[in-house]
Amino acid sequence: MNVGFINYLTYIMALIQEVFKYLFDLTSGHLSWTHTFTGASQTAPGSSQWALSGNLPNLSEKGMDIVAAIMTIVHYGLVAVAQFVTLLPANGVD
Repeated sequence: MNVGFINYLTYIMALIQEVFKYLFDLTSGHLSWTHTFTGASQTAPGSSQWALSGNLPNLSEKGMDIVAAIMTIVHYGLVAVAQFVTLLPANGVD
């Protein structure tokens, strides 16, 4: 059972990686985790934190086209909802 679940997770991660290759220029940008300690004790619970720093990768040309298409679909969906809401009566209970 566990082997099958891990295989599915591996396939999902490979699919996400393949999608990210098309959406982003993976050579640009770099994210890194840094582990920092707060206070005098480095072993006390809550004395450390992880910080994510860096730059996100830039969108590729295909990525910009895909994001633009998705934003257009969302825009027209919101316009349709707004037009439908204006047709509703002011007091729906009456």
